[in-house]
Amino acid sequence: MGALFIVACGLAILETAANPYATVLGSPETATQRLNFAQSFNGLAASLAPLIGGHFILSKEPLSDEKVDAMTESARNAYLLAETATVKMPYLILGIVILIVAVIFVFTKLPDIKDDQESAHRGFFHALKHKHLVWATAAQFFM
Repeated sequence: MGALFIVACGLAILETAANPYATVLGSPETATQRLNFAQSFNGLAASLAPLIGGHFILSKEPLSDEKVDAMTESARNAYLLAETATVKMPYLILGIVILIVAVIFVFTKLPDIKDDQESAHRGFFHALKHKHLVWATAAQFFM
C-alpha cells in the first residue's frame, strides 16, 4: 500500500510540473494535442512496466510452497536470500537512471512559464480557492 502511495504522489507531482511545459512548448493552437499525446504514454507505461520489470526481477523457476517448506532451515534461508538478491541489480540500475535524468534536468534550462493575467503575489493558497483545481489534483492523484 505504501508503494502505491509513493507512486501516486510521484505521478501527481510529475504531471503537475510537466503539463504546463507541454502546453507552452509550441503553438497555443496545438497545446491540447501535445498534452494528450504526452498523457497517452501513461497508460502504455503502466501496462508495459510490470511486464518488463517482471522479466528482470522475478525468478525464472520459483519453487512451490511445498518444496520451500520441505527444505532445511539453512537451505530455505539460502533460497530466500537468493530470491531477494535478484531485485538488487534492476533497482540499482533504475535508481542510477533516475539520478542521471535528475542531473540532466538540473543542468537543462527550461523555459520560464509566466501567465500575464495572474499577479505575482498570488501563491499556493490562492490556487486552492479554485474548486475544480482541487478536485482535478485529487483525481490525478488516484489515477
